[in-house]
Amino acid sequence: ANTHDQGVNEAIFPQTLEVDFVRVYECSVLPEKGTGCATVGTNPTIVEGNAAPEIIPPIANFGEGPVFNLYQDALIEGLAFNSYDPDNNVTSQEIAVDGKGSVIEMIKDGATGNLYLEYPPKVDLSHFSGDGELVFDIRVTSMDSDATLLVKIDSGWPSVSDYIVPLPALNEWTEVRLDVEDIVLNGNSLSAGGIVDITNVVNVFVLEPSASMTLQVDNVRFEQ
Repeated sequence: ANTHDQGVNEAIFPQTLEVDFVRVYECSVLPEKGTGCATVGTNPTIVEGNAAPEIIPPIANFGEGPVFNLYQDALIEGLAFNSYDPDNNVTSQEIAVDGKGSVIEMIKDGATGNLYLEYPPKVDLSHFSGDGELVFDIRVTSMDSDATLLVKIDSGWPSVSDYIVPLPALNEWTEVRLDVEDIVLNGNSLSAGGIVDITNVVNVFVLEPSASMTLQVDNVRFEQ
């Protein structure tokens, strides 16, 4: 008898299927029939695609308190820089600043776009939502007169919560302390009804100026 012919073990369910990305291509020749896909043609054009995202394995005890440092002179292992930048408005870099060491600098030239620190395996930060704070140092070196700055905690759009940051005078460093619970309960100001799932956070720190702004941040952390 076939030892594998024992049916399906129902104890393995439920299962999860995660899709990274899907691409659909249409042939430039006879797209209605698809027969044009059988040939490259005499003058092929190379279309640059996007690199597959890096797969970051989960890190044991990632995000534990009482202090969860995201950036102090360097990005903590497991996090990565990324941005939402459909209009090419956002650039970022790490620069050396006297008395601060390395800091993150974000330059935004336009209304659309943000910069974020991501942890694709997702992290549970609910232990900071009761008595925790999101803390960071910030300096704004230039900005449009009507610009504001949102800080966000993101578990996947539209499950995002944001908060307007009180900005210091230009070129002055200041420490900002925001109650994590206040951020969470504030919800998504750009999409009604959206709110972060603090147990399942993928982008742990998002900076989104509403207009052109150049800013620097350092000593980014969650504290209980």
